[in-house]
Amino acid sequence: LVVAFVHPDCDALMKGGMPEQQRFCNEDFSVVKQLCAQLWGMFTEIWWTASLTAVLWSVFATSETVRAMQVTTFEQADKLLERMVAGTPSADTQSQITEQWKEVANGSPVARKILKMHGWKGSGFPANSPHDVYLMRAQLRGARGEKAETALEIANWYPLQCLGRSLHSCRLFREISIFRLR
Repeated sequence: LVVAFVHPDCDALMKGGMPEQQRFCNEDFSVVKQLCAQLWGMFTEIWWTASLTAVLWSVFATSETVRAMQVTTFEQADKLLERMVAGTPSADTQSQITEQWKEVANGSPVARKILKMHGWKGSGFPANSPHDVYLMRAQLRGARGEKAETALEIANWYPLQCLGRSLHSCRLFREISIFRLR
């Protein structure tokens, strides 16, 4: 901004200066116009930087929020495993439990990978139970803390929650929401 107030040595500039520098020595040069041009340039740089930063951070924040929506899926899986450890369910409830495991597998790509490691075939577990219930529970809890829970300070911001819920309802977005702010 200081350039607008420069009063160069016009005699030296007319003899060997560049045309842009010589413009400062013309009689029609206006300090006000130069200052306005530089203020406009400053404003342009600020809004351009702010808009690009906002777009970039919104991608990460939205992705983080969609990932955080998987926490309820991990909670559901933990409750199912807790019931499995407590006792063998009756034949009537076994089909309900299988349906709940299908919801877990569809609700979180991270949980689905862990389920597959423990024998999940998409329609249920062999022998109606994972290979190692305790190991699977530990892995699901670890994945919840490492990959799903968020410390995002704006996670409780209502518009971001609405966008996160909307995107989480689409399986494609659950699968591609891998960007983290950690």
